[in-house]
Amino acid sequence: MGKKISFGIVLPTRGILFSGSDPRKDVIELSKQTEEYGYDGVWAGDSILAKPRLDSIVVLSAVAAVTKRVKLGTSCFASFPLRHPIILGYQWATLDQLSGGRTILVVCQGTPTKHGPIYRNEYDALGIPPGEKVVRVEEGIEILRKIWSGDNVSYNGRVYKFRDVTVLP
Repeated sequence: MGKKISFGIVLPTRGILFSGSDPRKDVIELSKQTEEYGYDGVWAGDSILAKPRLDSIVVLSAVAAVTKRVKLGTSCFASFPLRHPIILGYQWATLDQLSGGRTILVVCQGTPTKHGPIYRNEYDALGIPPGEKVVRVEEGIEILRKIWSGDNVSYNGRVYKFRDVTVLP
């Protein structure tokens, strides 16, 4: 017998900002229905300024509170290179605890800044050189793996440097 195919939905966390609809209905109720109908996952897109939407970590926390079984994840965590990995690691570990271990973190580097000023402005506004995007993703993944699997972690990379950090939960 072959592997089971999983199905899920991507929440409309961007569209509701422009439609004037109620996020509780379009995000929370839809998530509950997704679980009731037997789907396997609920996913949230991610972007901070370039493509505004409800924050993916906050949304997934709300979904974790009203579901019991579905996996929870980011469809593409485009703001990953814009977030410090220690803070993100702490937030994601908290979400994973609150959800009972149901999270899946899917990272990406987002849209290249050469594709328009909205992408470049996001980096400029946060004081991050766009040329660091790839190294921030690489180092960020490496840091998350370390802080989620050990105590008193130190790191000395091109972008991130720290000593003796323990991230709980």
